[in-house]
Amino acid sequence: MMKKNFTAGLAILLPIVITYWLVMFLVRLLTTPFLGVTTNFLQSMGYSGSHETITWVSQALILIVLFAVILLIGLIGRLFLVEALLDFGDKFVHRIPLVNKLYKAIQDVVHSVFHEDNPSFSKVVLVPYPHTDAYALGFITRESMLEPTFDEKEMISVFVPGTPNPSMGFMISYKKSDLIPLDMDTSKAIKFIVSCGVIFNPKDKNV
Repeated sequence: MMKKNFTAGLAILLPIVITYWLVMFLVRLLTTPFLGVTTNFLQSMGYSGSHETITWVSQALILIVLFAVILLIGLIGRLFLVEALLDFGDKFVHRIPLVNKLYKAIQDVVHSVFHEDNPSFSKVVLVPYPHTDAYALGFITRESMLEPTFDEKEMISVFVPGTPNPSMGFMISYKKSDLIPLDMDTSKAIKFIVSCGVIFNPKDKNV
């Protein structure tokens, strides 16, 4: 019975003792190089206490600073790494024959749609699509066609984006009389399209 109790006690205490020893070893390993500087700083700031208390406070401050520095380094490294990877991927795709032209075209469309200061995509309209009894959101890309039209009516170029990917869609020419202007800015229209109609602002009563 005594042997069983002793074995059970070891099974309970050993993991705790080993964990504590490893934690303290890591704390000393990380804080020892900076302990003298931190202790002198605390004493110069007027902090008073026993040697053990100053040591514990110094170690706690060092661990906090090290944690913050590691987080900062990780954040900076991750941002630069992600940016470098994206830049590398963009350059790589641009070097692939045929694919680079398609990629460039899609990239131009996305940049044009998401930049609200671009006048070509500043007006949101409803257009009859895919048939006359249905309507879809579109962005006016050109106020009028330069070439004469088949019925001598003013034609408007409209980009009809796809859902949920607004970078893919169709460029369709409509008669001006077929367009229904909306009191909706580009960002709200994009959110409406990407969300498949889930995100909708009730103030946009014309939709």
